[in-house]
Amino acid sequence: MAERRIEHECTSWMLFPEVTGGKTLLHKNRDAKMNDIIICKGKNPRKHKWIGLGNPGNPCMGLNEKGLAIVMNSGELTLENEPAKEKRLKTPAILQLLLETTATAQEAAAQFEEII
Repeated sequence: MAERRIEHECTSWMLFPEVTGGKTLLHKNRDAKMNDIIICKGKNPRKHKWIGLGNPGNPCMGLNEKGLAIVMNSGELTLENEPAKEKRLKTPAILQLLLETTATAQEAAAQFEEII
């Protein structure tokens, strides 16, 4: 049987202070097919500068100048929660928007709820 190559997979996990003894650890691994994984940075950030990794024009993880780290995994569409297709943001665009416009996890979560 021929080996089946999975085209797109991601792994993300967090360990919280109760487990680590004081620090929150965030891990992101981009284990998709070998595309051009590059260092991305906001060229014209709306508010905060950021740097991350991903495919050209599609960051999948990043850290902004305020110390906010965000990772994303692409998932299936949830059409019942999504706006009209012409207004829909894909996960890399959401990640970039949140890195550029929010400074804390609480701000990012609130803005994410507005988006979805």
